[in-house]
Amino acid sequence: MEKGDETLAAKKTCLICGAAGAGDDVTAATAGGHPAKPYAAVNPTNSDTANADQIEGLRTTIRDLEEKLAAANAMIEDLKRSSSADATVVELREELVDLREIFQAEREEQLERNTGLLASGKVWPRLLSEVDAVKERFAARRG
Repeated sequence: MEKGDETLAAKKTCLICGAAGAGDDVTAATAGGHPAKPYAAVNPTNSDTANADQIEGLRTTIRDLEEKLAAANAMIEDLKRSSSADATVVELREELVDLREIFQAEREEQLERNTGLLASGKVWPRLLSEVDAVKERFAARRG
């Protein structure tokens, strides 16, 4: 190979590897037929192909791991939400029990008051006045 051919080969290598203006280093590395870096070779060797396959395999593995990590994170978030929802349900059930107790106490208190009012005879006149008021409203709507 002549000097001009070596320079032409070096320029082609520079254009391929993107090392524009690398100058004598690239020329010296490619002049002997041994590229300085595997990716700078015009015709990849078996080891370059194996390296590329290995790199692609690693990229695929990384993508798979990222997908598995995303799925695991989604599961963790679902579990957090469900445990949070479970805690909310427990709190609501406790509150419901408290409300039932309050309602029962109110009911018993009203029964005691009504029993006392019935015994004193004060309920009937009040109930009769309420019934009369409802009858008057009904008659006003019809009339």
